[in-house]
Amino acid sequence: MNSNPYSAPANPYEQPTGGGGGPTNGAQSWEATEVMGQAWAIFKVHALVLVGATFVAALIQNILSRVVGTVTGAFVEIPASGLTPGVGGVSGMETELILKILSAAAVGMVIVLPVTAFFRAGIIKLMLSPARGGVPNFGDVFGGASRTLPLLLAMILKGLIVFVGCLLLIIPGIYASFALSQVEYFVVDRQMGPIEAIQASWSATEGQKIGIFIYWLLSLVVAILGLLACCVGVLAAIPVIELGAAIIFTRITGTAVQVYTDRY
Repeated sequence: MNSNPYSAPANPYEQPTGGGGGPTNGAQSWEATEVMGQAWAIFKVHALVLVGATFVAALIQNILSRVVGTVTGAFVEIPASGLTPGVGGVSGMETELILKILSAAAVGMVIVLPVTAFFRAGIIKLMLSPARGGVPNFGDVFGGASRTLPLLLAMILKGLIVFVGCLLLIIPGIYASFALSQVEYFVVDRQMGPIEAIQASWSATEGQKIGIFIYWLLSLVVAILGLLACCVGVLAAIPVIELGAAIIFTRITGTAVQVYTDRY
C-alpha cells in the first residue's frame, strides 16, 4: 500500500510526467512566469465556464454579506452623539452598544464564513480539473459541501497560525503564509483533515517558498492590470490567478500531467 501522501492519484486524462526535482517527494519543476503563461493558455480555452463560475460565486457571497450586514446592523442603534467616554470610561449604555456591535459581527461571521468555505472548496475543485488536463464543470463551484466544514476549520487554524507568526516580528507570519499556502488544496483534493492538511502543506512547500512568493507578486501585477482595464479585466484575472495556483499545487505534489504541449 502506498503511504506517500504526495503520490499522484489516478487520473482519467493522462499519466503524471516524471522528473522536475525539488525537495518534496515527487515534486515537478515549475516557474512562476511559466505557470502563469500556462494558466492563461488554459483559460482562453475554458474562459466562459471559468469566468461564469467565479463570477457567480463572488456575486452570491457579496449579496449574502450585504444582506447579513444589513440585518445585523438593524439591531445596532448608534446614538447621534456617538461614543463619548467619560472620566471613568464608557457609560453603561455605550458598553451595551459595543457588545451589540461585537455580537452582530460574530453572528455575521458564523453565517458568512461557512459560505466562504463552501465556495472556496468549489473553486478549488473547478480549477484542479483543467489544471490536470480535464474540462472544467460549472457545477463544481457548488460541489464543495462535503469539504466545507474541514476546510472552514483548516482556514481558521491557518489564519491563527499566520496571525501569531505576524505578532512575532512579522517575518514568521510571512513564512507561515507561504508554508501553509497549499492547505486548502490538500483538504479538498486529498480529503485531508485540518491538522493533516497543515502538516502536508508545510512539508510540500519545502524548497518551494521562493517560487510561491514570486507567483504571488506576479498575481498582484495581473490583478492590478485587470483593474486598470476598466475593472472588466478582473473577470479574467481572478480565474487565471486561481488556475495558476491550482497548477502549482499539482506541480509540487507531483500530480501534474503532460497535456499542455498538444492541447494548449
